[in-house]
Amino acid sequence: TYRTPGPDGLPMRSTISWLAAAQRVRFDGVGSGGYMLLDRRSGRGWHVVPADRRVTELPEESARRMLSNYDGRDFVRLGGDRVAGVDCTVWRFTVRDRTLTACLGSEGVVLRSQGGGMRPEDVVEAVAVTFGRQDPARFDPPAYPPPQAPSRPGRWN
Repeated sequence: TYRTPGPDGLPMRSTISWLAAAQRVRFDGVGSGGYMLLDRRSGRGWHVVPADRRVTELPEESARRMLSNYDGRDFVRLGGDRVAGVDCTVWRFTVRDRTLTACLGSEGVVLRSQGGGMRPEDVVEAVAVTFGRQDPARFDPPAYPPPQAPSRPGRWN
């Protein structure tokens, strides 16, 4: 569970889950009562709103931006820290002319990051971390039926 800046700048909580073997990520608490799914292998993403039985595929550029691969060429180790009871290494790196810092646990989990949000000062930080098996079905977009077009009343002559 993470503390993240909300759209109004006030903190909110969200849950981020990883299905490491399939390279998929799920973000719960993204607003609108839904969640977001990202698939690193395919470069695709979806916004799901269960209450409306709606799945919207993200534009390819948006999904790819969220899934940016950091190749490590610009990584500078700044030291160690501890976030939510987990040891991590603090790194500074540059992505698309933006300087970011992140504290990564030994499993690769991002425990804190700064500089990647809407505002450079925004900090995303883990407040609770749990490791365990994940249900792979949670990382697949649901197969809701397509919406029906409203029926049109017949014409009277």
